[in-house]
Amino acid sequence: MWVPRSYIYGCHKNKGQRVGWKCAKASDKLGLFYNGITATKDRSFVFAADMYGNLIRMFKITADGLLEARGEIASPHMIDNLDYDESSGSILASATPFPFLSAKIIMGDDTVVNPGGLTVFSPDPASSSSSSVTPPKLEATFDLLQDGQALSMISTGIIWGDSVVLGSPFKPGVAVCTTDTSEPSL
Repeated sequence: MWVPRSYIYGCHKNKGQRVGWKCAKASDKLGLFYNGITATKDRSFVFAADMYGNLIRMFKITADGLLEARGEIASPHMIDNLDYDESSGSILASATPFPFLSAKIIMGDDTVVNPGGLTVFSPDPASSSSSSVTPPKLEATFDLLQDGQALSMISTGIIWGDSVVLGSPFKPGVAVCTTDTSEPSL
């Protein structure tokens, strides 16, 4: 069983300073392991991937720069890096269904093949739209997982037309996955 032990910190420095960043806890909401983070364009909401919790936590940015917890979005598996798509209101997340295989790759075992892909969390069309006070209601609407043969240990992905382009920090190149449906379009 995992014990929550991860916080989100906010850091700033005075204008003109090259060193001396000041960091402090931005939220008291503990996570299992925060990693990927993104924000809406207007900076009213921050989304953080709680990797081992298999969820995205939503936070409202307060006037004093702190983060106020506003909900969670369930994920079908572990997710990592996040990207907020302003035009659609969707969040793209790298998908890692077998995190312990990732640990083997990180430790240098280049024989391990780790499936992965991209999960898209889109606004629920039945819910009312979000505002600067209310976060969007998002749900997993697209989940592309490839077997790891083309590219192992996925950490990022984008949608490009009818294709999904995946990247890995530990393997060279990218994987381009095509689909014959319109599902990946944002």
